Amino acid sequence: MFSYYQDFKSSRIMDSFLQMVPQWAKILRDGERKELPVTELVVGDIVLLETGDRVPADIRILECQGLKVDNVSITRESIPVIRTANIPQTGNIIHAKNMVFFSTNVVEGIGKGVVVACGDHTVMGRVAKLTSRLSTRPTPLSREIHRFMKMISCWAVFLGVSFFCISVAMSYNWIDSVVFLIGIIVANMPEGIIATMTVSLTLTAKRMDNKNCLVKNLEAIETLGCTAVICSDKTSTLTQNKMTVRSIFFPYIGKISCKKCHNDQLIRRYQKIVFARTSPVQKLQIVESCQRLHLITAVTGDDVNDSPALKKADIGIAMDVAGSDVSKHVADLILLDDNFASIVTGIEEGRRIFDNLKSSIAYTLASNVPEITPFLAFVVFEIPLPLGVICILCIDLGTDIWPAISLAYEKSESDIMLRY
Repeated sequence: MFSYYQDFKSSRIMDSFLQMVPQWAKILRDGERKELPVTELVVGDIVLLETGDRVPADIRILECQGLKVDNVSITRESIPVIRTANIPQTGNIIHAKNMVFFSTNVVEGIGKGVVVACGDHTVMGRVAKLTSRLSTRPTPLSREIHRFMKMISCWAVFLGVSFFCISVAMSYNWIDSVVFLIGIIVANMPEGIIATMTVSLTLTAKRMDNKNCLVKNLEAIETLGCTAVICSDKTSTLTQNKMTVRSIFFPYIGKISCKKCHNDQLIRRYQKIVFARTSPVQKLQIVESCQRLHLITAVTGDDVNDSPALKKADIGIAMDVAGSDVSKHVADLILLDDNFASIVTGIEEGRRIFDNLKSSIAYTLASNVPEITPFLAFVVFEIPLPLGVICILCIDLGTDIWPAISLAYEKSESDIMLRY
């Protein structure tokens, strides 16, 4: 089921990219002007561009008159940029003045150019492939629950086998010894912990929805509570579109983002860093650097070029009003009011649910002690078994689970935002 869910998410991501694909292109082929489906374009085709067109491929401009293109989906530049055929490409292709890119929009002028890349080989196509192929890390909560369940399972099996051997040594028959073995294991296992966790996270998700935070991945709630680093796309993401700059590094000049060790050193040294003019791959490298330092990393973004970093992050946060469909599909949490300050609410809720889950787990483990006692008395004092295996399961799932779930309604402590 988990594999199916991941494949389904990847297909949804690709579907959202397909919505950005222009359907038709005007070209010159064999000396004739034709209008063909974009899927039939090949490298070397001459494409005609007019005001209002969506660019059907990555194209190098040959001729143009007053051509301006909206590159917001590629570079996040909110002002249309002028394209020209007279300046040769230098440096990164993203900033070449004689290039227009797949899925961008022509807002003014006309032009003619040659196709240099189509489909998956375009800049946007590479972003789409990169995003769909990325694997996500298990959440801190799932890792802790997995580790806890592994430990408690090993302890339950060890205890059950040990007392099984003791009962056999005390000349109990095999049937009684096997019943004892199963009873000890069942009594030690917190069967209701997963149900308790799911209900607790669902209740918190509903509360966050009332505060303009839509949770797509339940476990992301707790992840937000233990976030150590927030990587934010500055353009149209932060509340006032203003940032206080402490340190500036330009990856195209110093090639900082191209080297893992440099990224790691920078993140260790500075608490606040601004990386200027970063590409989708470089944003992804920044997130990976944070994760290599064992920092729980949150990423906020609103556009296609943020999608690889959003998916790779421990928790991806997208904007609802200004955000693209791609970023919303990839993200774990969506800010319905595009208010960056809503993340603080999410952090508080995440820490509160972690505290409540610890209380629920402690209660569940404490309730296991009186369930084990009858089996110990059965072996040691040779008295009839007062509780059977089925009875213990009924107690765990029928009565113990309700007090454990009720702890999810506990309010947060007054100092919850000052602990870390």
